[in-house]
Amino acid sequence: MSARCPVVVPMARPQLRRTPSLVRATLARRGSTSVTRGQFVAVNLESTSRIVSLNRSVVWCRQYVGLAGLFRKDRGPSKELGRALCDEVKTRFGCDGFFTTDELPRYGISRASRRAILAAVGASESDCVAVYAYPEDDARAIDEYLNSRLVAMLN
Repeated sequence: MSARCPVVVPMARPQLRRTPSLVRATLARRGSTSVTRGQFVAVNLESTSRIVSLNRSVVWCRQYVGLAGLFRKDRGPSKELGRALCDEVKTRFGCDGFFTTDELPRYGISRASRRAILAAVGASESDCVAVYAYPEDDARAIDEYLNSRLVAMLN
């Protein structure tokens, strides 16, 4: 994966045109109007996940305060947002995308590992944690891109 030469992907998918209100509504339920992130933290996981194993069982995680539910797989709009942003990341960075605590347990990551991720970044159940199973530089680049996309949806 090369974060140095990204492909520019325009915000053209219909799902992303409808989602600013979803991002605003998710934040409003928590009494916020802006995207707030926590520290970028490495977490060692015991996992059967192929992608986590390929990264020597280390994932890089970032708390997104108040955004729990934004990437849920069981609701249409949040599922569409998560899929669209993950596809953008895959295209832009040539990787397998990212996942979040909204989607766990899944992908070979247990409930106990989900709790460990939340604890490592100091997140509550009202927060969403983005999880990246890549070397630190790549994970940071993807996180910066994800953050920029979420912030852009509020403007």
